[in-house]
Amino acid sequence: MAIVTGAVSGLIVVDLDTSRAKEEMEKTIADFDNLPRSRTGNGWQLFFKHPGIRTPNRAGLPPGFDIRGDGGYVVAPPSIHPNGRTYRWEVPITDDLPKIPGALLRLITAGDHCLLLAHCGGLGAAPRPDPATRREIDPPRP
Repeated sequence: MAIVTGAVSGLIVVDLDTSRAKEEMEKTIADFDNLPRSRTGNGWQLFFKHPGIRTPNRAGLPPGFDIRGDGGYVVAPPSIHPNGRTYRWEVPITDDLPKIPGALLRLITAGDHCLLLAHCGGLGAAPRPDPATRREIDPPRP
């Protein structure tokens, strides 16, 4: 079974393939425990409302952290991974998907790897000030 991602379905998925990537998200997203998410064959998928702007599919932002957006899809529960594990919902999707945090949206749209890496200050370090105005840069609006 698969779920189409992007504007057509109204959702994007953050695919976490390592425990480290999941730990970074747990530290970054205050309400992580309530995020719609599935357990995959070797990681997790986090489901967010599509932001209304072009959201590309990206892989390795940093390693173990992928995005499935416009034109993408994810394998979904109750599919079986090649390693034999069954995909399962930890927190099922509802009609009320959460908005993606601004720093995470910037990572997806701009590819700023430093926003996620712990040695760069983690996602909590964003938003960053705009050098011209010294005001915080908000995520793009649709």
